[in-house]
Amino acid sequence: MPRFRFFQDVLQDCENSKIKGGSLSQSQRLSLSITNSFETGLFWICLALRHSSMFFGPFTTMEDRLCLLSAEECLNNEPFVEKKMREATEGILESHYSIDELVDL
Repeated sequence: MPRFRFFQDVLQDCENSKIKGGSLSQSQRLSLSITNSFETGLFWICLALRHSSMFFGPFTTMEDRLCLLSAEECLNNEPFVEKKMREATEGILESHYSIDELVDL
């Protein structure tokens, strides 16, 4: 947290300087969005989506990933995958937010 706060302070100082110099408008500030993202937890979701190896180690094989699941999750995995494959084939796969859509929330 101290590094994040330091980063936020430096970013805000840079934004203030650019706004004062006329090369940035208030609506172009990133610091407010970043702070909001961090406070709502969206930051962590985006970080995990972009860099999942930070949370689970380097990606090697699906079998290695499946070992991370509990016994109950393993039992439920096969029907879930079958359902998603069927939805994809039928063209009714539930859409989820893209990374860009998540960032805009």
